[in-house]
Amino acid sequence: MSGATLTTMAGTGGSVADPAQAHLSKTLSYAAGLSTPTATFTFDFEKVSKDGITAPEMLAKIPTIGEKTLNFAAADTGTPDGGIISITKSTADVVAGIDWTAADGAGTYVWRVTERVAGFSPATGERMDFSDASFDLVVKVAYDVASDSYYVESTHTDQTHVDDGTTGGAKGGADVSAGGTGDADYNFTFTNIYSVQAGENPGTGTGNNEALVISKTVVDGDTGRGFAFTITLNDSAVTHTPATYVGTVYNGTTATGETVNVIAGATATGFTLKHGQRLVFHDVPVGTVVNVTEQANLGYTPSITGMATLDGTEGQELSTGNRTVGLGANAIHFTNTVDTTIIPGGVLANNLPFFAMIGAGILVVALFAVINKRKVMR
Repeated sequence: MSGATLTTMAGTGGSVADPAQAHLSKTLSYAAGLSTPTATFTFDFEKVSKDGITAPEMLAKIPTIGEKTLNFAAADTGTPDGGIISITKSTADVVAGIDWTAADGAGTYVWRVTERVAGFSPATGERMDFSDASFDLVVKVAYDVASDSYYVESTHTDQTHVDDGTTGGAKGGADVSAGGTGDADYNFTFTNIYSVQAGENPGTGTGNNEALVISKTVVDGDTGRGFAFTITLNDSAVTHTPATYVGTVYNGTTATGETVNVIAGATATGFTLKHGQRLVFHDVPVGTVVNVTEQANLGYTPSITGMATLDGTEGQELSTGNRTVGLGANAIHFTNTVDTTIIPGGVLANNLPFFAMIGAGILVVALFAVINKRKVMR
């Protein structure tokens, strides 16, 4: 996700010597494991009003604030925090250098600030979701008699639309600059999402890219039976809203027509796989967290390789735990093995529990017969 924060510096109490300022900051965030994309984020300032007047002749007197841009490139790096990398850059004071005398003197000026949907050319498998938020930058200009000049007395922002484009938001008069005295809680952010599809061939279409694969192998067991699994997928912390991921079941490389729909962040979704089958997700982004559990199967010992390497216990379930989807191929291989070791007497070691159960049953029947015989003899 990326955020653009309109920060009002020296939000109140500006003077001729130290006028209030307004700086535009851009925070670009994405899942750890990715690199900073090359992008130029551009912000536009639309004239809204002066002293509440919106007439064309008044708008003509309002100073023009040109577009502001902030550039990002692969050389910009950050430290992962909770699986997210965030990088912030800021513009100079966007109202510095304005000739308020030539404008219309003292009063309250308003510009609407929006982020332009431009400046990013996605490579195959990349995506940038731009925000539909907007903010009004409110600048109060005052007159100083002693110096016979105008200066920016205060600045604040009013959010007019939130990220999904619906109306709403908050008002703030913040001063979060060095030496400032305002409330740092007043931050206004345009939230964008930068994501990259996992897999070796991202963006090439369904069937050509395998972002996440869960496979099943059975050794010395029933290759015709289905084995039960559950899966959860949780979106990366930089994702706006939960997604629904569709997995396709394959016999080797041939689709069976069976699909598994997994809602990100929801309860575990069940599915079954037979020997040689694979559940393939083609469109999972980097940073997604996956957890797959195979249910217990009497007589089978499970193990996992790939994104996790784990050995299970015969007859018990086995889970990968939370694993993070990364760039390239992401595979989880489940293997179920039947113990075919022969012990003296020609019995498979794996069958000992069954013979023990049978023996116990015979013993119970024999004991019951003896008790009944004694009752009859009496």
